[in-house]
Amino acid sequence: MKRMLRFLRGVFFGALAFGMVVSLPMDVSAAARLAFDYRWQVCPNTLPFRCDIPEKSAVQSAMNTWNAVKDFSGKSMLTLQMTTSSSASNTISYYSGSRFDTAVGYTDEATYTSNGKKYVSSMKIYLCTYNGKQYSVGAKVNCFDIQTIVTHELGHALCVMHCHKQGASSCFSSTCTSNVMNPDAHRNFTRRTLTSYDKSSYQVIYD
Repeated sequence: MKRMLRFLRGVFFGALAFGMVVSLPMDVSAAARLAFDYRWQVCPNTLPFRCDIPEKSAVQSAMNTWNAVKDFSGKSMLTLQMTTSSSASNTISYYSGSRFDTAVGYTDEATYTSNGKKYVSSMKIYLCTYNGKQYSVGAKVNCFDIQTIVTHELGHALCVMHCHKQGASSCFSSTCTSNVMNPDAHRNFTRRTLTSYDKSSYQVIYD
């Protein structure tokens, strides 16, 4: 399945049209939210990603953002780590093809089933350059901020879903426009800081 940020005439939409709604404990930021039907099986754990784009500092900053999140008891969760291994199954790269011609970023997961539950075996993150889309480090006219897009896609890689479905007229979160996992993205714009809603959406998966 693909999780992506998409655009139409300068406004960006996530191509995510499905998901479960789950109820959460009262100590998190919302009573319900969207959720995937899979997760990484082992947590805490280290997830190595080979970064095939030159802007590695921006990618590392995006990783650090998620790595700073602890579980509800204050313990470490999944640790995103950069690797140079050619055999790495998790990757971050540019994509110039037209398969997703309106996509900005998307994440492609491979899964397996164990004891009736679905788990992730690998994640591939792509930044789409088709049709002249450009990226920059920081906000820049006509460009997408790499750290903003990668932070969002790493959220999907950790199995965090958007804060609302594509085309929805309302959101589960009161901080919708500030959420890293908001499906909208814009040129000359940054959104790099996790809200409480982003963090708890991650925490509840591995609680």
